Amino acid sequence: MRRRSSRPRSVTVGPLLVVLALVAAACGDDEPASTTAALPATTTAPATTEAAPATTTAPATTEAATPREPWDPSSAARLGGFPSGVTAPQSIAWDGTRLIAANFPDELWAVPDPDDPSSAVLLFRFDAAGILAPVGIAWDGTRLLVNALSSRGPGFGNDLWAIPDLSDPGSAVLLGSFPSGVTRATGMTWDGTRLLVGDDLGTNLWGANPSDPGSAVLLGDFPSGVGSPQGIAWDGTRLLVVDVSGAELWRADPSDPGSAVLLGSFPGFRSGPVGLAFDGTRLLVTDISDVSLWGLSPV
Repeated sequence: MRRRSSRPRSVTVGPLLVVLALVAAACGDDEPASTTAALPATTTAPATTEAAPATTTAPATTEAATPREPWDPSSAARLGGFPSGVTAPQSIAWDGTRLIAANFPDELWAVPDPDDPSSAVLLFRFDAAGILAPVGIAWDGTRLLVNALSSRGPGFGNDLWAIPDLSDPGSAVLLGSFPSGVTRATGMTWDGTRLLVGDDLGTNLWGANPSDPGSAVLLGDFPSGVGSPQGIAWDGTRLLVVDVSGAELWRADPSDPGSAVLLGSFPGFRSGPVGLAFDGTRLLVTDISDVSLWGLSPV
């Protein structure tokens, strides 16, 4: 009887080792593949540098910061003449819906259609309100402010009146008198917070609280080129001044009237511009000798 050998057989070990070796080799082959796949992903970073040139558009904001001057007096156009009853449209103001004109020495007129000045109608005579010779008017949003001739002082205009109801001259109220430094305040306008007063004899600018005109403060003198600033108007951002002596339009900073800049001359005026008003869109100007109204639209 043959005895079985107790030594383990190793014939199955060889194939098992081969399988394990093949598996290990297969796992080792995957490592280079994962390495090469990751490399291209890191090379995409330079693409972000393409966005940098977009920041070079900033200089465009520099050009926008330079304001454009909208007023060129050489482009003013004659709108027409006032009716025969108007002889001297000394001062004008816009009340929100129509043009108001002070006809020196004693009348107040309304122009419902500035494109047709002949449509003007008489509102009342100032003597009915106890006002003597109005030379400057302005609208403060709720009432008409009137600067009238006074027996005190060397020239025109020291008394300030308010007329809340233009259909009733009896509603006029005397607010007070300007200080003695104001010699002839023919130009007045409202800048939204205060009354600006142009003294055409003193060629200077004053700021006043209408409730207390006696406390008016001198803001400064206009430059020597401004000979007679009889009409002033506020266009919402700047002060415009007409010089009757040179038929010129000036732009001024109320805080520094001496730095006023000449914008140009009006064409065709017989005696130079006198009254000036802003209707929310354009400037309206009167020629007192021609008894006419002109319009100046922004360019």
